[in-house]
Amino acid sequence: MGLDPKRNPSKQSGSGFFLIAGLVLCLFLALGIGLYLHQINVQQATVIAQQEQESAKLETQKEKEREKRKIEIQALFDTYLNAFKSELVHKASIYKKTRKLLKNLIRPNNFRTPEFAKENYALFKESLAPSLREKSTEMIAIFERYSSQIEKELDDDEDDLQTLFLDQWRDMAKEQLDTYVDFFAREEEMILAYDELVTFYYTRSKRYIVDEEKNKFIFSTPEDKVKAQSLLERALELQKPEQETE
Repeated sequence: MGLDPKRNPSKQSGSGFFLIAGLVLCLFLALGIGLYLHQINVQQATVIAQQEQESAKLETQKEKEREKRKIEIQALFDTYLNAFKSELVHKASIYKKTRKLLKNLIRPNNFRTPEFAKENYALFKESLAPSLREKSTEMIAIFERYSSQIEKELDDDEDDLQTLFLDQWRDMAKEQLDTYVDFFAREEEMILAYDELVTFYYTRSKRYIVDEEKNKFIFSTPEDKVKAQSLLERALELQKPEQETE
């Protein structure tokens, strides 16, 4: 066979060169793109790692701040609790002093004349009884006042922190409050018993005399004597020392 005169060897060689060059170029482009994408992935991974580190730091810082705030709230809680108990004890002490005046009030010598009976009846009705009731109301109001104050102090804190400490406070306050509510319910019975006794002495002031040396009532009728003794025993029973607040 002879050579095809139409085929040019130089052209075939040039075409092969360009083909190979094109393949090499494509290969370099592919490698370049691959390297570029790898670098992007590495950069992204680095950014993500940095973000995770920053996030971890923020969480750690947030947890430290939270623990610090818990310590601050605990200190605040203890301060309020101590102030609350101190005020309650102070008010209770004043209440007890007023309460003790009742026993002195009903001494027979204080009702030895109709005039004295009238004065001490007025003293009880207008001063002692209202004072005891007012002081009991003030003591109950302490619970609400301190509860409102501590709620305001925690108003800007996280919900779970508020719940943690407010639940503690409410449990304590409820236990204490229930005790005082029960106490003052019994105290009201005592006040009413004294009211009945003092009223009896006042309304019967012309139906007895008082032995001032013995500090003793001498009633004109057995019925009045029995009634007076019954009222006195009930009032004193309701005023037993063990019923007083701590």
